[in-house]
Amino acid sequence: MKKRVISLALSAMLLLSGCQGLGEDGVGHRAVAQILAVDTLGDGVEVAIRLLADADGGYVTVSQQGENISQAISEAQRKLGKQIFLRDVGLIVLGEEVCTGGIGLLQQYLYRNFQLRPRVSLLAVQGQAAEYLQQNEDAQAPIDAVAQQLQWPWENPEEGVTVMALQRELDDTGGDGYLPVASLSAEGKAELSGGLILHREKASRQLGREAWDGLRLLVQEPVSMVLTVPTDQGDGAVELLSCSGGLQASLEEQRPVFLVSRTYRFRLLEWSGRERPDQEALEQALSRQLEQILGNAIRETVYDTGADVMQLDSALRRDQPRWWQVHGEGWKDHRQDSGFWLSVECQVEIPQQ
Repeated sequence: MKKRVISLALSAMLLLSGCQGLGEDGVGHRAVAQILAVDTLGDGVEVAIRLLADADGGYVTVSQQGENISQAISEAQRKLGKQIFLRDVGLIVLGEEVCTGGIGLLQQYLYRNFQLRPRVSLLAVQGQAAEYLQQNEDAQAPIDAVAQQLQWPWENPEEGVTVMALQRELDDTGGDGYLPVASLSAEGKAELSGGLILHREKASRQLGREAWDGLRLLVQEPVSMVLTVPTDQGDGAVELLSCSGGLQASLEEQRPVFLVSRTYRFRLLEWSGRERPDQEALEQALSRQLEQILGNAIRETVYDTGADVMQLDSALRRDQPRWWQVHGEGWKDHRQDSGFWLSVECQVEIPQQ
């Protein structure tokens, strides 16, 4: 009975203290943030914040400058007279120049801020991030075209990368990661246009759409990705159902060589041919297409940038420990000196007519 009374008392204390720091009137003194847009400004930053304005989903956007992100948000709170509640932030948009010199400072903010959820999605954009939050006459902003696609469901975003996923990638690779990139269309809407290879302290490198898709097929599991496969009998639209694979490291005259194996399972969605497609021919055509996409992605993301987004270092340490002990540290900056082979197998489910 005594334990139960203590438990009830603790629960009451937690409930009563749940809004501490939000002001005397609790929620009335709280501004709920949905999206943060971060741009560089001289030696500091400018942060645009989308805030929930009413229960019907309306919003307002405020901007503030500061020496860093935390200071800019604190100054915005002072001017609003409300605490900005960050736990509902679902997307952080990074302007083109934010990651140019590496993401060291940004990383410190993202991973030391206890208010941000670890599953917040991250997006880099071409140009100024604040422009993507500006409302038009229909009370829409450019970012609305891709925000939901990146944010939900958090467990399996269609093309997104979360704070937690980026941190894991940086830890596993020793400082290399990746983010999707959006640009403004002719209609003034944001559209996913490629990706960004990130380094902790070095300049970033932008990827085109095909290279970004190839990277996702190499290091993520982009379920629901749709590809168009041209064959002699017709063109097929196939949807990715699952993917798996492995990475093995060997030596060829003391030169690291990697075997990249991937198996993909697809479902045929549409077919332009008059007759039912030949499954074997379709799978072979798809395998050849993916070999080209993956090969180009490896060259562009690893060999052109020196990034380790495929975790080649880990494969070398595991499969060639003696070589790594002698050459590993020097090889990290010369990953482009290695070679690779690709082994791609595709399986396509063709629905019965």
